[in-house]
Parts: sequence; C-alpha cells; structure tokens
Amino acid sequence: MANVDVPSIYHTANKPSNADVGLSNLQNWSYSHSYTDATGGATKYASGKAVADAYNALNSSKLNAASYTAADVLAKLKTVGGAASGLDADLLDGQHGDYYRAWANLTGVPAAFPPSSHAHTWTSITGKPATFPPSSHSHPWSEVTGKPATYPPANHGHSWEEITGKPELFNPTGETFADGSGWTVIGKVNTPNGVKTMILQWGWARGMSGPGTTKYITFPIAFNCPVEQIHAQGTGYPWNTSGGTSSVINVAQIHSVTTVGMRVQDGDTDSTTFDISWEATGYI
Repeated sequence: MANVDVPSIYHTANKPSNADVGLSNLQNWSYSHSYTDATGGATKYASGKAVADAYNALNSSKLNAASYTAADVLAKLKTVGGAASGLDADLLDGQHGDYYRAWANLTGVPAAFPPSSHAHTWTSITGKPATFPPSSHSHPWSEVTGKPATYPPANHGHSWEEITGKPELFNPTGETFADGSGWTVIGKVNTPNGVKTMILQWGWARGMSGPGTTKYITFPIAFNCPVEQIHAQGTGYPWNTSGGTSSVINVAQIHSVTTVGMRVQDGDTDSTTFDISWEATGYI
C-alpha cells in the first residue's frame, strides 16, 4: 500500500503554533485599549478601541484645507524668516544684498569710465564758495572774448613813470625840432629819490624886441621833478668894428619855471630885437 500524507489534525491536545498558521513574524505582545498606553515600557498592540480613539483625536485637531491658504502660509513663514533662519528667503544665489554692493564682487565692469561731453548748471553745483576773490593771473590775448575788432585811441597821455619797456639810455643825439629846440639824455644819476635819468634840453626865444619883453617857453618834453639848472642868454644884432662883424651878449631874465616850461624876459636897456638861447637840465 502506498504512503499517503495525511494533514495534521489539531485538537485540544495538539494546538497549532503561530508558524503553523503563517504568523511566525508576529510578536507575542499584549494589547491595550489606549493608544497612549506605554505601561511598563512594553510594546503593545492597539485594540480596535485604541485605533478608533486615535483616529477621532487626530480628526478633531486637523487643519482644514479651506483654512490653509497661501496668506496663512506666508504669515507663518514670516514668524521664522530672516537671517540664520535656514529659509534663505533673504538671499540671492546664497548671497545677501551687501555682497552685490561691493565693487570687487561685480563682474563684467569696464576698466575705465571716460566721461562723455556734458555740462552742469550753476545751481546744480554743490559745495561752491560764496565768493570768488580772484588771484593774481593773466590771460593770453587769444583767450579774451568779446574784444572789439579795432581800438581807436582816445586822446590821452602817460607820465614817464607809466611808460614800460623804455631803454636805459636814449640815443645821445637826442631829438631836434624845426624851431631849433631839442633834448638829449645825459645819463643815470643817483638821487635821494633813487636812480633818475638826467636830460639836457635847449631852445630859443625868438624876437625879443626891447626892455621888459617876455616870452613863454615850453620844454620839448616835461621833466618829472623840479628843474635842476637853467641857463639863458641873449645874442643878437651885428655891428661893425675894425671892419669885422661880432655879436652883442644881451641880458636875459627867467621867471615862473615849472616842469613843463618857463618865462624869459629881456633884461637889457636898449630896444634892439634879439633872440634868447636857453638850456635846462633835470630828470625824467
């Protein structure tokens, strides 16, 4: 007779093990009706009541989706946002704003910034002084704007001191005028008022016609200080003596001397017409 496997028959005296019924992975734990029960520190199975109680507790404290709006999320984030919060909401590519204000951290910047042609209004300039006292300076003729095309001179004069660039010495032949007068430079002379240029001037008083006759003489050029020395003499009419011709020296008097002229007077007693020659020295 062939061998036949007969399934085990379990009864009160032969109960199946957990392995026999496919429950070998279950722990042999006790159970509890409380989902918070941890009595004795042992792990327990939750009974149906414990599961129902846990569900009801969670369901009563849940946040309804209708109440969980974007504004609610933002409000909650604001309470924990900021530096060191870990949210990085205040960073750009992991850097704070101060990082991007530093010139050294910028890329693609130009090497130089040549200014374009521009102008500023006077009111836009700040920090300017209240007044501008000019310092001593000069401008070349080309920088002067608005100058007239021509400069017709007005009638005027200049003192000797105002004339610049004049030579130290003048041509010793001086200058002679049509009426016989003239002047020449003698040289530089040390005076109590500094170095001065001494000149000699000369001329004629023509046609002195008798005692008391006067003529005003204007010097060829004006002295710039009182005349140092004047000499005048009359010379004049011819007369015969021993078959020859000679001259009579007549007396001349000088009055009212200024830096620009003087008055000469016939001091002789006869009425013969004659001329008076004069010389004057002084400084310019």
